[in-house]
Amino acid sequence: MPTLNELFYDGREERSGVPKYIKELTDATKQVNNQAADYMWAGIDGTFVAVERKAAQDFVNSLRKERGSGRTKVVRQLYELFKIGATAVYLIVEGILPSDTRGYIGGRWSPLAIERFLLRLTLRHVHVIKTSDQLETASLIYGLWKLSQEESSLWPKE
Repeated sequence: MPTLNELFYDGREERSGVPKYIKELTDATKQVNNQAADYMWAGIDGTFVAVERKAAQDFVNSLRKERGSGRTKVVRQLYELFKIGATAVYLIVEGILPSDTRGYIGGRWSPLAIERFLLRLTLRHVHVIKTSDQLETASLIYGLWKLSQEESSLWPKE
């Protein structure tokens, strides 16, 4: 379980360049190898936030069903985050989804099918956010982390 005031990230994320940008914004990052989420932290209100970042092509590749489970890789990954106790799960899809000359993504899915899939994830309490590049992704993750470390006056106290 992550601790307050620290933003943990999986060491495999270094290749993406996102942690480098986040480190320019805060020194509260901590690399952890083989963690369940790409990024995770504890919020001041007791939330356990987990973020799965997918580059556009990686997202498309993760839509294929895995043998044996009948689930897609991305669904399995997100489900695992809830299983380990995450109370707020985010999926960040980074970049432009590759499409063929017919407009199909990955040569297989229509843009409408992708949007419906993402909407189904939101019905399962996964916050889906699209970003244009690594810098925007890093800014978003940092912003989420920073906001979760502060008291909020958004909701009235009971």
